Amino acid sequence: MELDGGGGPLQITLPFSLIEPIRDKLDAGIQSDRADTDDRWNEALRQELMQVEIEMDCKLAELEMTVRQLANLKAGDILAIDEPGLVLATVEGIPVLRGKYGKSAKGQAAIAVDKLIVTPPEESEGPVEPNKTLVVKENTP
Repeated sequence: MELDGGGGPLQITLPFSLIEPIRDKLDAGIQSDRADTDDRWNEALRQELMQVEIEMDCKLAELEMTVRQLANLKAGDILAIDEPGLVLATVEGIPVLRGKYGKSAKGQAAIAVDKLIVTPPEESEGPVEPNKTLVVKENTP
């Protein structure tokens, strides 16, 4: 794409849910009707989706305090919390796994995965390998 003497690539990304209803029309005339075409398209899409970076959140503690207590906090204050037992990790607010908070063999904060939630929790949950560990990265300023 060129604009006022400058130029560069233009990429447009559409959600699959938008493309899927008209997929047959998009395929018509461009690709053959061979059965392996759909398999290649699905595999290519799957491979690309596996490269998408996500952000996983896991609430380790929750505190209740008054606004006055919050306003009086200062650097160096310590907020006591109970050690979390089972924790729920989410991506975009959707539960993806449940695990136990602890430490990795290297002493890092970690979550030992208990259950991987493949679909929304009300539909189905599936177990994963025991002792599989997800390391929690700590934010550093």
